[in-house]
Amino acid sequence: MQGCLQNHLASPMAGRNVEYTTPSDNLFGNKDPNGNWTGILGLTQNMEVDLTGTAMTLDKERWEDFTVSVPLRSYDREIVYIRPVPEADLIGFIRPYTPLVWCLVLVTLLLVWVTLWVTQHHQADLTKHRP
Repeated sequence: MQGCLQNHLASPMAGRNVEYTTPSDNLFGNKDPNGNWTGILGLTQNMEVDLTGTAMTLDKERWEDFTVSVPLRSYDREIVYIRPVPEADLIGFIRPYTPLVWCLVLVTLLLVWVTLWVTQHHQADLTKHRP
C-alpha cells in the first residue's frame, strides 16, 4: 500500500500482521436483492477484511449498511467543457493547407494561364500566316 492511508495507519498498525486483499470481481460493491454485497463492500460485510482504504461514492444503501469515516484527503477538481457543435465555416476549405501551399497553388495557376494564353496566341498567329 502506498500514499496517505499507509502513512495514517502506520503507527496504529505497528507490530500487527497486515494482509492486503483484493476482491475477485475487482468491484467496489453492489447490493444484491437478497441484501448481500459484492466487491470490497462484500469482503467487509462478510468480515473477510477489517477495513477498506478506498474512495467511493456513498449512496443511501451504503450509508445504512456500513460505518464510514471522513475522507483523509479529497480533491475537488473537475474538468468541464462545452460540447462541440457543428457550425458553418465559410472559409473552412482554406484551413487544411499552409500559406506556402496556397502561394504555390496560385503560382501554378498563373503559370498554367500564361502557358495557355501564349499557346493560344501563338496558334492564332500560325493560322493567320498560313497560305
